[in-house]
Amino acid sequence: MNEIVVIEIGAEGGGVTVLGREVAGQWTFWNRGNSIDLDDESGWRGWESKPTSDLFALLPDRWYWWYPIAVHPDFKARVRAEYERRAKPNGGNHERWLQLLS
Repeated sequence: MNEIVVIEIGAEGGGVTVLGREVAGQWTFWNRGNSIDLDDESGWRGWESKPTSDLFALLPDRWYWWYPIAVHPDFKARVRAEYERRAKPNGGNHERWLQLLS
């Protein structure tokens, strides 16, 4: 299977995209991101993580405060359960998260 965008979140000055691929029934995830880098003349820095089986280990601390851009339909229930476990009602971009995860 080709890679899919599992979850994409943004914040002022950057963002993170978690990608995934299923092979023989096992999912592998990795992320790509960028952020403003004030120490670099280009102003931006990017990165890509190593693959892991732990989707949520790839998200930044307090990812639930970030602005949600996309969640793959096959992962909405899983992301919503984790969002509800971690987030406080009416915090951050709560309405946008609920809309996206419906």
